[in-house]
Amino acid sequence: MSKLQNKINTPANILTILRFVFSIPFFYFIWYASELGPIYAVITGIIIVITDLLDGYIARKRKEFTKFGYIVDPVIDKLIVDVALLIFVLRGYISSWWVILLFARDIFLGITSLIMLVKYKYSYKPIRTGKLTPLVWSAVMALIILDINTISNILLIIANIFVIISWIGYGKMWISKKNMESV
Repeated sequence: MSKLQNKINTPANILTILRFVFSIPFFYFIWYASELGPIYAVITGIIIVITDLLDGYIARKRKEFTKFGYIVDPVIDKLIVDVALLIFVLRGYISSWWVILLFARDIFLGITSLIMLVKYKYSYKPIRTGKLTPLVWSAVMALIILDINTISNILLIIANIFVIISWIGYGKMWISKKNMESV
């Protein structure tokens, strides 16, 4: 990857900010899905997923890798998925047991990311399963809110497998960085 730029006002970063802005009505539509119907939540969810896919594509295509995007993009991804799933749990759409693993992984990533940034001026490099995890969880949420239970139950298992695999991958990076320090 190229050296990180200090720019903020790039098309990819604007999409990241827009994704965050769209998360506010998304959370509202999830909370009130039983009253409003699922379509509003699904449409705003699709917009959020598309902006997530586009921001990375545009950053790579334009070779605009920024410090802002490198840090804020994954934080916003985790924030949106975790808050949405918390709403799912609170509204009774999904059992808390299904999301505990994801929340634990994200807490681990948040704490260790901060330590690495402050202590080593380094952050986790995205890994494939880490990138795919929010997409799988997004599909799970869409299927649950659309009441397509058989497929959503299968995807719940797959989503948690992705959580475990990505947690192992990021854990290896953490251990590797810690071992470098002791050498």
